[in-house]
Amino acid sequence: DRRLTACYMHRKIPEAQMRRIPFYRTEKRVNITDHAKVQELADYIAETQALNGGGPIALVQIDTFNRNFEGDENTQVDVSKFFDNVNELILYRFKCHVMIVHHSGHGQDRARGSSVLRATVDQEFQVKSAGPGMVSIECTKMKDGSEPAKLVFDMKPVDIIEDTEDEDGETNVALELHGDPLD
Repeated sequence: DRRLTACYMHRKIPEAQMRRIPFYRTEKRVNITDHAKVQELADYIAETQALNGGGPIALVQIDTFNRNFEGDENTQVDVSKFFDNVNELILYRFKCHVMIVHHSGHGQDRARGSSVLRATVDQEFQVKSAGPGMVSIECTKMKDGSEPAKLVFDMKPVDIIEDTEDEDGETNVALELHGDPLD
């Protein structure tokens, strides 16, 4: 993944160390509203967990809601089915955090779709531009506990593939806490 590569390069994490970080992903789209498909995903997670020492799963990220959802995101029934499957087959089974990436509607300060989305989640964070070359993350809902402070990050360009005579290079960004350089 280009974003991970940029992050590791920016933080000068050696490739050998990078390969030891217990991070696994799939590019496969999963219809989370289909109980059988989510069961297959949960079994894949369990198999990967067992093959890698059986340690705890800290996070399962679903990116994005829309990409892994079939139905009408504006109806309570369809959205509830999505969350029922996430809770039963991932959250309760692995006792881990589940992060669902979702987009706001055009020009809106809230996630698009059914109000079930916001009502069901324990925490909600909004990521948005904070000015040229900057991005912020702000808590917009915290079910239990106090909301954390808003964070602002600088987007630092990272050349992940150098330019050559034959090919253009490739650049991505790494995030660095604003006002807190890594050196």
